[in-house]
Amino acid sequence: MKKLFTLLAASLLTMAAGAQAMIVDYQKDWTAATSYGMWHADNTATTTYTLVQGTGFVVKNDVATTNFWDTQYVLADGLTLEAGVEYNIKIVMTAEGEGKGDDGLIFRIGIGDWSIKDFADTNFQPGSDIVLTNKFVCSNSAGAGKFVLCQSGHFVGTITIKSIEISHKDRSNKAKLEEAIAEAEDALARSENIERQEGKDARAALVSVLAEAKAFNADNDEDYATILASLLAATTQLTQWIGVPATADPNFHIYLCFGQSNMEGNARPEAQDYENVPERFQVMAAVDMTDPARKRGEWYTATPPLCRQGTGLTPADYFGRAMCEKLPDVKIGVVHVAVGGTSIKGFMEELCGDYIAGEQDWFKSYMKSYDNNPFRRLVETAKKAQQFGVVKGILMHQGETDTGNPQWASMVKTVYERILDELNLSASNVPLLAGEVVRTENGGVCGGHNTAVDALPNTIPTAHVISSEGLDHGGDNLHFTAASYRTLGKRYAAKMLELLETSAVEGIEKGDGKVVSEECFDLTGRKTNKNNSGVKVKRIVKSDGKVEVKKLF
Repeated sequence: MKKLFTLLAASLLTMAAGAQAMIVDYQKDWTAATSYGMWHADNTATTTYTLVQGTGFVVKNDVATTNFWDTQYVLADGLTLEAGVEYNIKIVMTAEGEGKGDDGLIFRIGIGDWSIKDFADTNFQPGSDIVLTNKFVCSNSAGAGKFVLCQSGHFVGTITIKSIEISHKDRSNKAKLEEAIAEAEDALARSENIERQEGKDARAALVSVLAEAKAFNADNDEDYATILASLLAATTQLTQWIGVPATADPNFHIYLCFGQSNMEGNARPEAQDYENVPERFQVMAAVDMTDPARKRGEWYTATPPLCRQGTGLTPADYFGRAMCEKLPDVKIGVVHVAVGGTSIKGFMEELCGDYIAGEQDWFKSYMKSYDNNPFRRLVETAKKAQQFGVVKGILMHQGETDTGNPQWASMVKTVYERILDELNLSASNVPLLAGEVVRTENGGVCGGHNTAVDALPNTIPTAHVISSEGLDHGGDNLHFTAASYRTLGKRYAAKMLELLETSAVEGIEKGDGKVVSEECFDLTGRKTNKNNSGVKVKRIVKSDGKVEVKKLF
């Protein structure tokens, strides 16, 4: 019986491997949304766009527009699309009205950018519980900063969008292994002159695993999972040491902090914020200061202000304290460059010159502190900090100025990737932690931007969102209170500690035996819920790539 079950389990897993799982790229419940931060055409005398909490995003046409596209709106943005991949778009909606116009069109949907060619015309009978499903193979509009655009100018009545989901079929493990091989080869090329012994050891280990991966061949795609996990872990182990000089202390973790006023620090520090700051929490000054006395490019105990003279408490203050508390054998260092009021354009070297020139004098004085190039100051200071420790992450709080900017996510991606490239870092080792702005329900006037922040991982896979739920503003509807900054900083730390625990760094091996996924299959080989009745097979994938199969009843 045991042998029979083993054969059955193997058969089920083979069948399951043939049906690739669906990966959800984007989900939005518009009935639960509190703000609409995406693009739509302007309200007119005959067409209005309204977000009704508990109901959804409501588009009302009193008469058919001249052009079908005069009524159009974005339902998902910040998407990163891959060429040749088939995306499934599912929209749940209701409609009340007269129906289609003279040209027969009711609803058109497309995915991509403003050069969208992949539109689908979808007609439906007005009523409740309408579910539209469309498939698109991305062709001309691959890359970051993409969106889903809907048009319904000839529908006379009301359309209420309740939710949208975008998904695609997971790539095979064999395809993923081919990509991982290319990444491993790149890591080896970048590490030819690696200095540290830890890096040399990791490089030798990757050479061995890479040779095994290149020679691996199997008929069953599931069999590629183990070697894929091993290759990814070995690559990650090596990339953490690329560019780390012999002088750097691996137990000195460095974090780069950038953004606008909420990262700069707007709340006045209180007595408790100057007390009990661990000496293990350090800031490398990015500017010269007189109060407190600091010299650019040198380390100091991280008492506020961390950014510049005259700034206040920031999320980085209590991020560093919390990290020191949880990692007693580690030093924490921050490099802090932020500019109140800046768009993300202020961190893009090709744009910041013209951008600064068109701004007010107070803003120009902030930028002057960084020689009118905050990105370059951040990178230069970070390079100096790298002589002492290892960069582990990037903390960002920015976006209020970019509320409603449909290109924000792609611009953030550009800045993030440039930082990684300049400092010879890898995204797999250096995640981006992005904080939400003051929420609308807490009085935030830019709360709609959180839609873009929350969608950032769709554009940057190694980005992680830090919630601002329940955090109050200090009276201006923009900036957090001191208490809120303390909480927000601790939330940044909680996420970073979680990421450190699951990464293959500092001797924390992927092979620690932790469960990374569990899937159940019924006797036909289809995925099923573990709570469903009947005999099932549960497939467990461990962090070391090992796969376990268990029988459930």
